[in-house]
Amino acid sequence: LPATPFIYYDNKLVTSKTWPDKPMKIDGVKPDPASGGKLYEYRRMPILSTQFRDNAVLQTGMPVTIWGSAIHDWGYEAKGKAVIKFSFAGIEKTIPVTPGMREWQVTVPPMEASAEPKTLKVTFTIDGELAHERICTNVVIGDAWYVAAPPLTASLATKEKSPSVVRMLTRKAKRFSSPRESRYSVCVSTTPKNRFASLWADAAGLAGALGHRIGRRTGKPVGIVFMQSGMIQAKGKPAVNPIDVKSWISVDYLDRAPSLMADYRDLAAVRPGNPYYNANVRRYIAAWKKYWQEYVPEMMATKRVPDGAAWGGILSLSSSVSSTASQAYNVMVHSFAPGSFKGIVFLCSEKMFEKDQGAKYGPELSVLANCWKDHFASGQGGEDPHFFYTIPSKALAPKITRPKKIKGKSTAYEIGHWLTAKRGDQKDLAVVNTQLLALIDLAVKKAYE
Repeated sequence: LPATPFIYYDNKLVTSKTWPDKPMKIDGVKPDPASGGKLYEYRRMPILSTQFRDNAVLQTGMPVTIWGSAIHDWGYEAKGKAVIKFSFAGIEKTIPVTPGMREWQVTVPPMEASAEPKTLKVTFTIDGELAHERICTNVVIGDAWYVAAPPLTASLATKEKSPSVVRMLTRKAKRFSSPRESRYSVCVSTTPKNRFASLWADAAGLAGALGHRIGRRTGKPVGIVFMQSGMIQAKGKPAVNPIDVKSWISVDYLDRAPSLMADYRDLAAVRPGNPYYNANVRRYIAAWKKYWQEYVPEMMATKRVPDGAAWGGILSLSSSVSSTASQAYNVMVHSFAPGSFKGIVFLCSEKMFEKDQGAKYGPELSVLANCWKDHFASGQGGEDPHFFYTIPSKALAPKITRPKKIKGKSTAYEIGHWLTAKRGDQKDLAVVNTQLLALIDLAVKKAYE
């Protein structure tokens, strides 16, 4: 018997086309209107990007760009007249979705800081029928910061609380890197409020210490987007952080550091619009010709796979790509740009200095900072977010170089101890805590002076 259910009636197979009721009726069961039709088809549509959720904290005093997808989560356009309607803080917009349009954006003017809850509502209709709706409640206006960090060993309990709300948005997804750009979500799924979705919550740890310190200074709501790399291990074991600086940089910026040109050429080979891609396509076509002209005839004649290769191998345009550059950016930065942030904090890890003891850190960090400033500033009217970063002392990285080409505002904080403490070593832990608290004080002083 087939593994799928089937029905015969009057000696005829019943199909979805011949079933008399649309949708199917089950005695005693009232169908959910969202279980069929366009609402069901578009239920995973990422109509709002990661940052725009319940309890979000949006940046005060500068334009804020709110944005998301204008197409189905599988990438196809709506069949019919598609319209996006936007409503937030008294601003109403109707956006027709035109052919070829993949994203929508609305930039709202600067808003005053306020803990008064606001509601963000975005709907997507096709020929007047509702296909998707997202309503985000309890949105407040204050200071938003972006923090990128490796696994940390710290104990930063906040004793002095801010008079206003302090929230953080963290990575709940198991992944923290990917060779593919994740445009609208840190986690793989774009289903709203899935168990791996990043959600705004009360801030704790480093994000809490920074947020409450800012809040005590300004009295405003504070939101920290806290993206931490690292793969969680078994209980009691430290997280593994196998990424380096280049993993945090967008592909489009890799060619701005001489040490990353090989990575740029490697990844550009699968991105249309450049000579490396054109050369890769020619290689790919030639490989397929050889496959059919030589490989397949030999396999048929000898009844075995040539060269001892595995059965079922398929040629791929990306088969030559080996670089791990941009993979953390793809997951933990890309879905926040354009973004509006008061400040940016980048914390280095010991892993970043294992290969060259810091010889390439300066030029590569300059590229990283400018990449983030450009991408984040695009959402705030071109304003320059202050970039804070840690740099190890020569005792930790003997060949360390300092960034010299960061555009706009930037401040370094030198560390004399990696931001991880030996397990159970309270003295080590105290040193890490002291460094992080000093960095927080420096960032707040510089950003709000």
